Amino acid sequence: VPKDTHRLERSGRAETTGTGKGAVGAVSFDTGYAVYVHERADQHHKPPTQYKYVTQAVRDTRGACGSIMGYSLKIG
Repeated sequence: VPKDTHRLERSGRAETTGTGKGAVGAVSFDTGYAVYVHERADQHHKPPTQYKYVTQAVRDTRGACGSIMGYSLKIG
């Protein structure tokens, strides 16, 4: 997440609902500009920040995400 003011970072939320095959996860940000920061490849981001920051976080942690989802499905 870009960190110029940390406002976007502080507004982030991760939520899960349901269990088993009905389990659903969602990530959201409560700023009017979050979608622009995430989707606009033509905007400059100071390293190590980047556009598609949510997508990259999921890719970077896909093993852990898969384990957590598998565990949720197993106990649900």
